[in-house]
Amino acid sequence: MIKVSGLKLRPGEDVKHLRDKITRALSLDRICGGKVPQFEYKILRRSVDARKRPDIFFVYTVCADLGRQLEDKILNTRNAAGAEYYEEKKYDPPGLKDPSGLSGITKPVIIGAGPCGLFCAYILTLAGIPPIVMDRGSDIDKRTETVLNFFETGILSPECNVQFGEGGAGAFSDGKLNTSVKDRDGINRFILETFVKFGAKEEIAYDAKPHIGTDELKRVIKNMRIFMEENGAVFLFDTKMTGFCLTGERLGGIRTNDRDIMTDRAVMAIGHSARDTFEMLYEKNVKMVSKPFAVGLRLEHRQSLMNKSRYGTEYDKDLPPSDYKVTNRTKKGRNVYSFCMCPGGYVIDSSSEEGRLCINGMSFSKRDGRNCNSAIVVAVDEKDYGEGVLAGMEYQRKIEERAFALAEGKIPVLSLREFRSGNIRKDKEFGLEPCIMGRYEKADIRGVLDPEINEAIIESIDKWNESIEGFNDEDAVLSAVEARTSSPVRIIRNEAHESCIRGLYAAGEGAGYAGGIMSAAADGVRTAGKLLESYNKRDGNGI
Repeated sequence: MIKVSGLKLRPGEDVKHLRDKITRALSLDRICGGKVPQFEYKILRRSVDARKRPDIFFVYTVCADLGRQLEDKILNTRNAAGAEYYEEKKYDPPGLKDPSGLSGITKPVIIGAGPCGLFCAYILTLAGIPPIVMDRGSDIDKRTETVLNFFETGILSPECNVQFGEGGAGAFSDGKLNTSVKDRDGINRFILETFVKFGAKEEIAYDAKPHIGTDELKRVIKNMRIFMEENGAVFLFDTKMTGFCLTGERLGGIRTNDRDIMTDRAVMAIGHSARDTFEMLYEKNVKMVSKPFAVGLRLEHRQSLMNKSRYGTEYDKDLPPSDYKVTNRTKKGRNVYSFCMCPGGYVIDSSSEEGRLCINGMSFSKRDGRNCNSAIVVAVDEKDYGEGVLAGMEYQRKIEERAFALAEGKIPVLSLREFRSGNIRKDKEFGLEPCIMGRYEKADIRGVLDPEINEAIIESIDKWNESIEGFNDEDAVLSAVEARTSSPVRIIRNEAHESCIRGLYAAGEGAGYAGGIMSAAADGVRTAGKLLESYNKRDGNGI
């Protein structure tokens, strides 16, 4: 195949015109004597180029199958700028060398049904070892009802919420599927194509910044689960890991809130908010270390402001709502950055513990909310929260307790003007009405985070106004508190992804090896591969 880059279409222009663009880019008319051959092509990437507005384009990279002889001829001409040979990196899910030898072997158990757990289970199911998948939260339908009730009433279910349940924390997010990890083995594309297979829109497989949206993602992960169940996987919801037992030095089973599950292989895909599980593992001497993370506030702007900053126009139905990604190192050496930016989205109450409050961002597939939001977070480490394996986790808890206390469990909100000056107006009016799912109330959030962190956030917002006009708009809204950007611990694992307990694997965001839907799913895929390697190497006792 041959790859062609830099093909441009104007917003609203039919994608079918790409065929003509490919033909012209490769000079097929001339090379083929005026008779252009029929050929198949595939879109590899699409991005928006708004650098020379008002001339805005979608820029495509495609691969075309023209046959090696013609491709050689094309690339040996001088008119093939932007073209090169292309060989697709295709990930083939691993299998078993001897499936007949599985008789009498216990099913592997996956603990957590977020992106990591689901993709780990999916690979095992495809390989003919359908696992038991357990999650402390409910299935996606029941979970959605529980979460919506929490947004309306403030009544929290500690076991089923925005953090816990089928789909993990990603099910109530923007559904962003971009990752900074290079796709050297084709796993990222495999994950995207799997989402498409189970109902996601085809564009996610090639958009530079793909996203599904929380509404579509719920449907897709349910379809994945149904497929796995039809092929032998067992899903146990409302089932929480409370411990484990050993057979000698090897895992013998998983203890849960209502049963023991005998198994010699289990994957902990527990997510970054499983704090009671971290405590249990620590008490049982599973080797862990503390890990740096970031904390901060959610910042809302009008989406039209971001659109105008990037495109020169507040609205164009043929362009995606504009996003941003910003970083800054402050005068005092603090690293500050935007995190989980949600175009046309909502701030949501993502709490999972009584008496503590944390928030996140969420968008639907259309991203058509009037505001955009992003966490503005500051990196923290042991200098901020002290030494100790669970010290970072306790630091998170303390700032979440402060946030909860400000407005009796409602999300505390303040304008940038009030946050900067400390002059809190007594009225409940906002210049920019917040887009929040969950109960909220105006409150003085300046005491939630350390003063140096507040200072770093304000300094950075002002800095970014130099490149995004209106970024420090005084009517912009800040909400507290964003405390769970990543796991506060890392579970030590070896090259086989096993923890210090043989047969007990650690994977995904909660274990400290991923950050976001794509990287968590990819770690789940790789961990499934490690399990399959262990099955292929098993001895006469099946271990």
